[in-house]
Amino acid sequence: MTLLEATQWGCQGLLMRIGVNAQMVYLPAKLSSGPGAYQEFDGIVDEMIMEWMRRKGAKEAMPPAESPAGYLKRECYRIIIHYLSKDRARFFEQVVRRDGRGLTSRVKLEENPFHFGMLALFTDDSVVSRQDRSTFAMQMLYAYHHAVPPKFLIGFIYQVGSKEEIRRKLAEGYVEPGFESDYKKQIADVRLAVV
Repeated sequence: MTLLEATQWGCQGLLMRIGVNAQMVYLPAKLSSGPGAYQEFDGIVDEMIMEWMRRKGAKEAMPPAESPAGYLKRECYRIIIHYLSKDRARFFEQVVRRDGRGLTSRVKLEENPFHFGMLALFTDDSVVSRQDRSTFAMQMLYAYHHAVPPKFLIGFIYQVGSKEEIRRKLAEGYVEPGFESDYKKQIADVRLAVV
């Protein structure tokens, strides 16, 4: 059984035996509101960055989905989807404003909530550069339109093409083969469970 097959079939035991750490950030079933919401969000971000740093310092070879970059991208996607599933997309704008950063008028929240999610998750370029935040947000949006679960995000991105291809496919409303029944043109129509 290949790693991809093991991942698709959810064979956690096999993945653990071959050294894949499935560490995921804890996401509360009910998100806090008020001032506690910021503390909760900051804790989620800190936990993710600590695991990313641990992976960066690890000596063992990791498959792409579990590499530091793969982990970071997948967990960002999970976190953003979690907030979207709780109708909390506007919270990302609030986090950016709280940090005293301006919001770009180039991208609208309704068009790409992943752009705002990435801005909220990373206040500067120390972990993810501005260009990577933009690229990751576009890749995540494309995967989200296709209702790709977080555990398959990295494999999906590897299969669908370069960032230029994804940008073109997004603009055209292209639907990947095999996803015809899952694809949703409107972001609000996507229903995706976070696990």
